[in-house]
Amino acid sequence: MRKLSKLAAAGLTSAAAFLATVSHALAQSTDYLYDTAFNTAYTVGSGLSVAFIVLYCCLAIVGLAYLVFTIIMIVDAAKRTDEQLPNKVLWILVMLFVPLGTVVYFFAVKKKLDAGK
Repeated sequence: MRKLSKLAAAGLTSAAAFLATVSHALAQSTDYLYDTAFNTAYTVGSGLSVAFIVLYCCLAIVGLAYLVFTIIMIVDAAKRTDEQLPNKVLWILVMLFVPLGTVVYFFAVKKKLDAGK
């Protein structure tokens, strides 16, 4: 027990001596005034925000264009006669529930039927 207390005392003494020598390095010698008017973190964050807003707007425009295209293709399929498009209901369901069903209908059916006119 005596040996352990001597070892602990030596450890504490050396830690105190170490902290005494490096205390000037750990102390803040000047008072920094942080100017937030031009901070790179704010400017980078602002730039990324603008980029994401532009990306979101572009994706919204593409989504709206695809929605309009889907509506036009569904109306086209509904106007076709049974002789032109025998499985009309199936194509309308494909356009509604398959993600790229409208594009498949456009290339597989509409272009072929319009070219045959």
